[in-house]
Amino acid sequence: NAGPGGQVWRVAAQSARSWAIAPSAVQSIAAPVEGFRGALNTLPRLKDLALVDPAASPAHPWPGPRLSAPRARGRILAVTPKGVVEITKDAQGVETVVLTAKTAAPRALVRVNDGLAKVTFAAPLAIPHKGVDGQDLTSWLYLPPGTRPGDRPPPVVVLPYPGAASPTPPRVQEPGVLQLSVNAQLLAARGYAALVPAMPYLAGREPIEALAEQILAPVDAAAAQGRVDPARVAIWGHSYGAYGVIGAASQSTRFKAVIATAPTVDLINSYGRLGPMVYAVPESGLTIYASSGWQESGQARMGVPPWKDPQRYLRNSPVIYADKITAPVLIFHGDNDKGLDQSQALFSALYRQNKDAVFVTYRGEGHLFSSPANVRDYHQRVFDLLDRTLGPARSAASP
Repeated sequence: NAGPGGQVWRVAAQSARSWAIAPSAVQSIAAPVEGFRGALNTLPRLKDLALVDPAASPAHPWPGPRLSAPRARGRILAVTPKGVVEITKDAQGVETVVLTAKTAAPRALVRVNDGLAKVTFAAPLAIPHKGVDGQDLTSWLYLPPGTRPGDRPPPVVVLPYPGAASPTPPRVQEPGVLQLSVNAQLLAARGYAALVPAMPYLAGREPIEALAEQILAPVDAAAAQGRVDPARVAIWGHSYGAYGVIGAASQSTRFKAVIATAPTVDLINSYGRLGPMVYAVPESGLTIYASSGWQESGQARMGVPPWKDPQRYLRNSPVIYADKITAPVLIFHGDNDKGLDQSQALFSALYRQNKDAVFVTYRGEGHLFSSPANVRDYHQRVFDLLDRTLGPARSAASP
């Protein structure tokens, strides 16, 4: 922690002491955590912090590693007496393991995913637009590679995540990033435009309010530029993004397809939930506080427990509005993830009304899918639905 005097302090349960060094002398050497929540919620451990300023002389011995060589811009794998071993990544996503020594130029040891150098990726295009409350926002559009002026505007798949509004292109959609949930690059390669919308939390409104408006505002802005077809729009969300797409689907009939992975749709029923890991590895502890915290002061933003304001929980539970969903819905969930019953309830509500819905459960998967077979099946089902509802997109390889 940066404490009094702008110096680094170590704070323990019963003590606090200063190392008498500036925060600029300390660098995290942990692997970067992908994703919006990971970037915000993950704090480096002490062993993942390295002293990088040789001139720094802390009053107490530094307990972690010291960088013995200048750093390249990469992810550190090891700090050794011979130098720093790290991974660098270029604009195409090709990674190189580099040894940087004190007295020698950086030396490449091995290249990883060299085939990405030959792939044509979609470049993010800034789409400025007004938010629903009049604020200036920037969303990010990925067009199919090879799109030319005068081409018919492609259909667009929107990838919402309420609370995310980045003024720079999303790092999780860069080439070479292992993005297995909602991937703009795969959509663009398939011939669809992909749009990552700016969706800041709306002051003075409940979480479910204006979700469709927030999603459609950048769609219409991109359509006004002739870049996408506003009549062929689908939405695809994971986790809290899945909450967003189900809520939005109940608020507008403009969406032709809805894809939700690991959604939470019933806020009362999900309060204080326990995942399968609690039963499989009980010594890892209960997840009640983490779950209720997510509901009350986290992304769900209910502010109070359900017994204090049950109507607020009901109003903000998308499953309550399942009768208003008109688009086909494709639902995915791993059976090792918490909240499998949430997807079951959503599918049951749609099935009960004879709506177009498919529910896929992947055995042995958690919050993200990792089995190569499941990942292939997952994307194939997504593309089959998009082809059926938006019309086959122009392939990136098509003339």
